[in-house]
Amino acid sequence: MIGNFLELVMLASDGATLVDCLVLNAGTNFGVGSAITVYGYTPGVRYFQNAQGAVTAELVLVGRAY
Repeated sequence: MIGNFLELVMLASDGATLVDCLVLNAGTNFGVGSAITVYGYTPGVRYFQNAQGAVTAELVLVGRAY
């Protein structure tokens, strides 16, 4: 990828859905607990295995955060 970008995993406003965001042109500093709005394209779902071995689905989003 070219330019500034970051990846963040957040809990959606429903309190149950994990969203893995690839944020392009990220110039803003986000802190833990910050409220942000993300706009972008959803290419699909990715499966993530945690330290205990459980596999969970995360929605993937590529876009911008404000």
